[in-house]
Amino acid sequence: MAYHIYQTKAFILGGINVGEDSRLIRFFTHDLGVVQAKAQGVRKLSSKNRAHLQDFSYGSFSYVYGKSGWRLVGAEKDEGFFVMDGLGESQEGKENLKTTAKLLALLDRLSPGEEANVTLFTDFESGIQFLFREHLSEQERKSFETLLASKILFHLGYWDKAKDEQEFSYPENFSLEKLQIASSDRRRMNTKIYHALGYSQL
Repeated sequence: MAYHIYQTKAFILGGINVGEDSRLIRFFTHDLGVVQAKAQGVRKLSSKNRAHLQDFSYGSFSYVYGKSGWRLVGAEKDEGFFVMDGLGESQEGKENLKTTAKLLALLDRLSPGEEANVTLFTDFESGIQFLFREHLSEQERKSFETLLASKILFHLGYWDKAKDEQEFSYPENFSLEKLQIASSDRRRMNTKIYHALGYSQL
């Protein structure tokens, strides 16, 4: 029986080891929402996909769906996505990766699962690109984290849309000017994030 292959961009949220050499990996995907797929034999040193499946990586991944659920059949990490402007393994790059990991953990916690949310994915993708491109200060990075966390909550229905819809409903609107606004309003926004997370009970 031939299975349909689904190929889509995704961030890797994390995973657990299963069996002798496999992993169950959670992906935040552009086309499928959050899916958990088995990567057969990926822990073997000889696995061609091993280097492409590190936690919090971004790239293009291929899946098939069978009786036992999703199975990973292809992976290609975007090597340049997190090393824009030569950040590489610099301290700034490491701090940006920490911020990315925290935001992915929030998204994983609140995501409804296998339900595509293209606008959320586009916002998240463009936000992380902005983070690695702009060489933000520590305070700007904190404001960025608050802003993108707010957008995640907005797109998942945990934010007061009536008041902030114009601010959050359009994708790819990250800028240094927006960070300045978020910085001046960060206390209120963080309070809303705290209450939204309490409301979610997750």
